[in-house]
Amino acid sequence: KVSYLYKTGMGGFIQNPESEELGFAISDKNVFPERPPWCHILANRNFGTVVSDSSLGFTFAQNASQNKLTPWDNDVVTDNTGEKLTMRIDRENYNVIEGSTAKFFKGRAEYETLIGNVKVKTTVFVPLTLRAKIICMEIENSSQEEASVRYDPHMVLGSREIYGSVNKETENDVLYFNNPINS
Repeated sequence: KVSYLYKTGMGGFIQNPESEELGFAISDKNVFPERPPWCHILANRNFGTVVSDSSLGFTFAQNASQNKLTPWDNDVVTDNTGEKLTMRIDRENYNVIEGSTAKFFKGRAEYETLIGNVKVKTTVFVPLTLRAKIICMEIENSSQEEASVRYDPHMVLGSREIYGSVNKETENDVLYFNNPINS
């Protein structure tokens, strides 16, 4: 449950209980199911991502229009879902971000949810000096069921998506993507 300092029509202003830091939270998404996404930009000079209250959004390097890493649509009503974080519990897949409570602070986004008996806190940020989007998860599984997590980005690697142009390789448990058309 979110403790709001000031409640707005949807969500409201919050204070981090561990500091004086102010932020914005959205815990009542279901009250307004036909509303546009609430977005939060996390970026440094060379790299960035736009996340929303219901998705991991899209990621870019250098230029958000010309160098997309994952897809972005300029549609203020629908959400950008080019990156997904799913959890598999007992042969069922769940979108970790979509139904969570979103909290936006300076430099990071936090998502908290309960999937069955599995409590998940996901923190997303872009470091000040790296070209990287960091996704950290804290998982507390009080059930007997095994849970696994999967990050699934839909890679574009350029200004527009050209189907079949992105190559994917795995080497030493590291996943590499390449777009020879845009290199």
